[in-house]
Amino acid sequence: MEIQTALLRLSQGAMSNVVRHAHAQHATIRILRDDDYVHLQVTDDGIGMDPDASFGEGSFGLQAIRQRVDELAGEVSLTSKPGEGTIVDVILPIPRSQGEPS
Repeated sequence: MEIQTALLRLSQGAMSNVVRHAHAQHATIRILRDDDYVHLQVTDDGIGMDPDASFGEGSFGLQAIRQRVDELAGEVSLTSKPGEGTIVDVILPIPRSQGEPS
């Protein structure tokens, strides 16, 4: 349930950024899963941004995404260029259930 809740919150945060900042015509949420990881990708065709400045001061939404991913021992990356849209990629490990072989 923790991963499900995290995926919901991460998707909400990323889409909130799309709606508030990207001026995008289209956005896509993709979720892929294998035995060990879940991959969330949010893309838009908006105005883009400087990814080096994205997690800095004043970017509360992206900071919240990074913090949530860090708490779950995951990875987050941002790909963007001004005028070329943005891709937020999140990879989260899936915790093994008790008694499940590792």
